[in-house]
Amino acid sequence: NNKEGIEVREHESGDGYWLDWTVRVAKLRSKDKQIMSPEVQLPNGGSDQGSKSFKLFLVPLAKGDKKGQGSFLQAKSRGKVAIKCLDSANPGEKVAREVSVSVGTSPLTAPLSHDFAEQSHCEPTQLRAWDFMRAAKGQDMFVVHVLVQEGVGVAA
Repeated sequence: NNKEGIEVREHESGDGYWLDWTVRVAKLRSKDKQIMSPEVQLPNGGSDQGSKSFKLFLVPLAKGDKKGQGSFLQAKSRGKVAIKCLDSANPGEKVAREVSVSVGTSPLTAPLSHDFAEQSHCEPTQLRAWDFMRAAKGQDMFVVHVLVQEGVGVAA
C-alpha cells in the first residue's frame, strides 16, 4: 500500500473490525507530539445501536518535559499507540471493546478490555513502546493494525 490513510474491514469472526492505518515515515522525523489517523465509524453493539467515531494516535515516548522533548524526533521514532472514542456515550450506555495492536509485522498484543463510555482514551499497549522506524523496514510507510472487538470481557 503506497497511500496514507486508514482502512476498516470486518474481522473474520464477524464480531469486530480491523483498522489498518498506513502512516508516512516522514512524520516520525517531525517535532510533532502526536500523529492522528483519519476518523472512522464503528458500529456500537447491535445494528440498532448506531455507531461511534474513533481515531487512532501515535504518541512519542517523552524524553523529558522541556520544550521539544516530547516529539517523535527526540524519541527516535519510538512511541505508543492509542485509540480514542470521539462521541459521548448516552447515560447508561456501554461502549465496551477489546483492543489489540500490531505495528508492521509484529505479533498482535493480548486484548485489553476497555469501556470507552467511562474513559474515551485507551492505550492498549501501555507497557510497550514501539519502534515505528524499525516497523517501516526501510520503506517510506508503515502500517499500524488495531483489532477492535465487542468487549465481552468488560465488567458491567
